[in-house]
Amino acid sequence: MWPEHTEGWLNGTLSDSTGYNTVELTFDSPRPDLFEEFFKKGSEQKPPAQNLQEKVLKAYVRMKEKTAKRNKGERTVVRG
Repeated sequence: MWPEHTEGWLNGTLSDSTGYNTVELTFDSPRPDLFEEFFKKGSEQKPPAQNLQEKVLKAYVRMKEKTAKRNKGERTVVRG
């Protein structure tokens, strides 16, 4: 019953190493907001849109920072 949804779950899961999900970086899709309809968010309450180039650059910087910390032997949890 659930195996047909597995691909969507994996592609929609936020990556700790990049801070983005696969669909955001591959297809330049916006991150789904699960509460947008529930809370009736207006445009002023939504995060600013990023183009694909900005997303890829931020993902690259985040991965480089995490790699540097890992190579120094630091263990940190990065959120955001």
